[in-house]
Amino acid sequence: MSLTLVEKIWNNHVVKDYGDGNFLVYIDRIFLHERTGSIALKSIEENNRSVKNPRRVFSTIDHIVDTFPGRNDETLMPNGSIFIKSFRDSIKKEGINFFDLDNEHQGISHVVSPEQGIALPGITYICPDSHTCSLGALGSMAWGVGSSECEHALITNTLLLKKPKMMEVTFEGQLPEGVTSKDLILYLISKYGGFSLSVLTLLLFNRFVIDPLTGLKAFDRRLLNKLDLKSNGVELETEIIARLSQAQKYILEVPVEYQPRLKSEGKKITIRDGLQALLNLLKMRFLDRR
Repeated sequence: MSLTLVEKIWNNHVVKDYGDGNFLVYIDRIFLHERTGSIALKSIEENNRSVKNPRRVFSTIDHIVDTFPGRNDETLMPNGSIFIKSFRDSIKKEGINFFDLDNEHQGISHVVSPEQGIALPGITYICPDSHTCSLGALGSMAWGVGSSECEHALITNTLLLKKPKMMEVTFEGQLPEGVTSKDLILYLISKYGGFSLSVLTLLLFNRFVIDPLTGLKAFDRRLLNKLDLKSNGVELETEIIARLSQAQKYILEVPVEYQPRLKSEGKKITIRDGLQALLNLLKMRFLDRR
């Protein structure tokens, strides 16, 4: 049976299979920005460690810095200059490749990377930012990580991971002019992603929640304190739903008006996020009952 691109890249980068579903995977390239990258680098410095391979780490300033002409380290964001200056100092100490504000190649992390040939087909690539997976369009295995994971990768050039699950989707027919693979995947997510989680929530916990992944929900703080939550990120809301359902609490969803982001502005929720939420619901129902 033929392998997918992800499977080929994965097989070429596995350092060790621990036999329990966990794999140590080699990370080819890391990209940092001043918001979360500064946290990872500061932690490395405080623990008297160093970046293993600074030549394969790249960085720029793009998250906190202002967008006005003539901008500098001073920002509209309160204390933003602290992040920028700390980041720059750490970058220089570690000898990391850096596109500073006065560099002609400075720009948005996920734009700089393909422009400068940093993200390439066949490599593993991480950045502490949720939009990193967009670089998969270039044939790289790219994903966003947290500051702690980024710190581990900077020190060891590896990450402890579980192998991504594969899902085959077949589209039939002729694509209209102007419709690309990006349009197909956005349609797939919008039609089946959220609704599947709603149905699963109903089947597992007898609660139908319209938006179990990204809905904005308000809860009494005293109630949340009693739930003893363990999850974070996209799994947090699914755990809240599971815990409240197990405690026989009623969940009321109230519609609100808001201005959604346009497709051209990108979406932070990916298929990977949806699968994580789905697996978390199953875990809450069958493995972690209370």
